[in-house]
Amino acid sequence: MSYLDFKNKYTGIKCGNTAANMGECVGLVSLWMDNLNIPHEWGNAKDLLANANTQYVDVINNTANNFPVQGDIMVWGSSWGGGYGHTGVVEQADKSTFITFEQNNPGGNPPEAIGHRSYAGVIGWLHPKNMTTNVSVDSTTFENLVRKSTAYDTIINKLQVADSETIVYADVDKLLQYEQAVLDKDKQLNEAQGQIAALQDTSNIKAAELLKVQEQLNILQKTVDSLTTDNQIQQKELEAAKQQLSQPILTGWKLTLINFINKF
Repeated sequence: MSYLDFKNKYTGIKCGNTAANMGECVGLVSLWMDNLNIPHEWGNAKDLLANANTQYVDVINNTANNFPVQGDIMVWGSSWGGGYGHTGVVEQADKSTFITFEQNNPGGNPPEAIGHRSYAGVIGWLHPKNMTTNVSVDSTTFENLVRKSTAYDTIINKLQVADSETIVYADVDKLLQYEQAVLDKDKQLNEAQGQIAALQDTSNIKAAELLKVQEQLNILQKTVDSLTTDNQIQQKELEAAKQQLSQPILTGWKLTLINFINKF
């Protein structure tokens, strides 16, 4: 049965799996071990770590950076229980506090969940190797877990790889690298397009300036053509004047004689 089912079954009921441990802390823990098909361990609570059958459980010493999970068997040393130690089944825990399902704490009490503000006296815990931990979570956390699991399955199907975190992470890393490469190329393309646009603007400005210069050249050409025409007219007038100046001037009787001759 699950931890929660076990807790519901034995809360408030003195229990044990032998006459010797009936109502004792080890009696409750022995029933939990029976539930998980772990062979019975003999001895006092403080001896559970030393007597543990490592074929069925992992022995974990208490340190500042670790903590047990639901279903683990917490073990207190000889500073508890009048030198015999103490034990219970873990309900939840973090690095500083924990809750255990215990019997005979205080002496004579039936099983109940008890909160502890520190790990004082705890020497370690046993982690059953065949245990499936049932952890209660709120609906939001559950929905997030389902969403992440679905996303993981979708990724595996899309990548067409084996259900291996190492393979999936490697392929995702490759995709991220490809994506980064595309982003880098896109950035380079945008920069190149910006440079082309800047050059186009410069080209348009130069073309406008060239058009203005061409217009000015056309105006100057018209001015030159006009001046050339005026100069040609003035040149003709000058030539005519020169011709007139080169002819002798006839006056008096010479002019009269010429006019008379021209009549015949």
